Parts: sequence; C-alpha cells; structure tokens
Amino acid sequence: MQMQDLLGLGHEARINTPSTLNDNWTWRCKPESISDKLAKQLYEEMKIYY
Repeated sequence: MQMQDLLGLGHEARINTPSTLNDNWTWRCKPESISDKLAKQLYEEMKIYY
C-alpha cells in the first residue's frame, strides 16, 4: 500500500503519472504527516508480516 493511501491523500500526492516526462517523483512524505495512531498501526502490522 502506498503511503499516500495510508495518509488518505488524493491525486495531488500522486508520485508518478505514466507517459509523462515532468513532475514525477516529486511528492515527499514529511515526518509530521504521520500521526502517532498511524505509526502504531504500521508498527503492529510490520510485526505480523515481517
């Protein structure tokens, strides 16, 4: 699952648009974007699936 989906972001956070040459790979996840709740959820899932 992509981080943009976990954060509930829309198309503005798209990382790549196929068949285009510009504006790809520019979105970045900032540390303050990840809530404590999401961090705990990801941690628990990683323990299960590691």
